[in-house]
Amino acid sequence: MTMTHKQLLELIRQKPGTTFVGADIHCDAAFYKTDCPFKAITKKYKVSLLTGANYKRMIEKLFGKEDFPVGPLPKGREWIIRDKVLRFVKRDILGLRTFTSPRMRKHVPDVTYFDENGVEIARRVVDQYLKKPTPSKKQEDFVGEEQLNRDQIWVRDYGFDSIVRLRTNQQEFEIIPG
Repeated sequence: MTMTHKQLLELIRQKPGTTFVGADIHCDAAFYKTDCPFKAITKKYKVSLLTGANYKRMIEKLFGKEDFPVGPLPKGREWIIRDKVLRFVKRDILGLRTFTSPRMRKHVPDVTYFDENGVEIARRVVDQYLKKPTPSKKQEDFVGEEQLNRDQIWVRDYGFDSIVRLRTNQQEFEIIPG
């Protein structure tokens, strides 16, 4: 079944609270351009995500502490549906706010990388150019580095244009522009 970006927004709007989804993602990879033989690197992978969660409560429950300092959205983003959908202002596209817990990340997805021509690149070749994720400074200040390395909640914003397929409530949708 296919679903447009507008239909995806409506589906999310109709679902109150927290929702688990599976997604196939195809997006740009963050990489160092200096001395890199590739003009562009994209990646494809499948991932399990949580959307609609209250970030502050999630962190406080996981770490068993109160008063986690949640700040505003990063510059250039604004909420369309709080804790679920935001808009990337410069690119004028919608994004899905997602969370993953350590337990959700036990099964690390297989990631396939591609160059600017769509040709697959082996992980061992591309790995030296990829930027590594950095830990959450706010979470680290809240619980300390050791516990954070074990228990960090990852927050990711996926542009609707990066979501190729979405699975929820035993239904699967191919996501198309529009």
